[in-house]
This record gives sequence, C-alpha cells and structure tokens, in this order.
Amino acid sequence: MPNPTRPDRRSSAWPALALLALGLAVGACKSKPDGAAPAAAAKPGPAAAKAGALGGACDRREREKICAEYRGAYAKPARVEKECAAQQVPFLPAGCPKDGAVGRCTRDAGTASQTDTLFYAPMTRETVTAMCSDGIVGDA
Repeated sequence: MPNPTRPDRRSSAWPALALLALGLAVGACKSKPDGAAPAAAAKPGPAAAKAGALGGACDRREREKICAEYRGAYAKPARVEKECAAQQVPFLPAGCPKDGAVGRCTRDAGTASQTDTLFYAPMTRETVTAMCSDGIVGDA
C-alpha cells in the first residue's frame, strides 16, 4: 500500500522540487571576495523615495482616505489612468494633493514600479507606520 505522506516517485512534482533545491543551493553557494563590504540594506533611504517620473495618481481619498502616486518606467500616464478607471476612482495627472496628508508610504523605491501612497486624516502617522511595514515611511 502506498504511503500517503510520501509523494510517488513518478510524480511530476519531483523534477520541480529538484530544480528548486538546486536553485537554492546555487544561491547559497555564491560567495563574495574576502574583505568585501557587506551587502547594502534592502530598503533604500528617503532620497530614493521620490525617484522616477510621475505617471499620475489614483485618488481614493473619498473611499479610503488614501491616494496612490505611480512613478518609474512602468508608470505611463495612460496606464495609470486605466488603473484608476478600473478602481473607479479619479485620475490625477499632477499627483496627490499634499493638503491634509499625514504621511507617505513608498514601496519599491527607485524601481520601474514605485508606488507612493499618501494617507489623509483621520489617519495618523502611527497608522501610516503600521500600514507601511514593507515600505519607507516619509512626509507627504
């Protein structure tokens, strides 16, 4: 009788698991030259937070008290406008208004798909920090 906790050796999952293990092993074996500086931090500093050309913003203040700006190579105005239409919110070509904003969360800073989300009252700076655990918190 086959063991239900052990995959069948003829299963198609084995080649995928083997490739995954190989990829992890190769990645772990990469070494740096002796005396090399440690790798840079994963999150870039605030200077990178405003990098990239602004493609526009989707204004979700009325429903969610936030507004999202899209920057970088992927943030073409037509693409951002289409995204806003899909969300059924206004498109703001000049970006989010700063009046009333309590903070900003920048995700994917300095990349082709950077997003800056501005938060508005009644949210607080603490709300921004709590909701931006995977980004960079900054001023609006």
